[in-house]
Amino acid sequence: MSEMISQAPQEKSLAEISKEKILFTAMQLFANNGFHKTTAATIAQACHISHGLLFYHFKSKEGLLQAVVDYSIHKIKGILSIEDIHLVPGSASSKQLEQIIRKYRISLVEERAFWELYHSLVFQPDLKDDAAQQLIGAFDDHRKQLIHFFEQLGYLSATETMQQFEAMRSGITIAYLMYGTSYPVERLFKNLVERFS
Repeated sequence: MSEMISQAPQEKSLAEISKEKILFTAMQLFANNGFHKTTAATIAQACHISHGLLFYHFKSKEGLLQAVVDYSIHKIKGILSIEDIHLVPGSASSKQLEQIIRKYRISLVEERAFWELYHSLVFQPDLKDDAAQQLIGAFDDHRKQLIHFFEQLGYLSATETMQQFEAMRSGITIAYLMYGTSYPVERLFKNLVERFS
């Protein structure tokens, strides 16, 4: 799970390392076994720590779930951010759309474990409604950006176009997570951008 952490190397305290290990272990267990079927004892045992240390970092299992949700939202917003996309002023929105999809595709391929866990959590029937809604809501700002792009591209119903685009992107994502590296994800994402540009 530690491969899901993508940040610059820096000195971390034992407490920070321990907290991260608990977080990523819980995320994996919640995704694989379900939130309600995963006990605090199971998480502590998988981390080789005491209950006390688990509850030192996270006051309850619900608090740990919220930390997993917060981590996932932060990560998704970073992946979908357009702040690091550099365009020549006046360049077409279709180019921006192409760069955003490229960034998403790279994350999907390189951080497949994260996306598998994210989707496992979102589709989990026993996950608390508010947690699932927060995870789904991580894409809200991105959806607004897409509506703006489609308006600039001259689509009459930019909201409906965004919904069609998202449905197709989600379909490609889920198929890739199911079938693996043999699935033609690069070609399909290229077709997706061409279809909506």
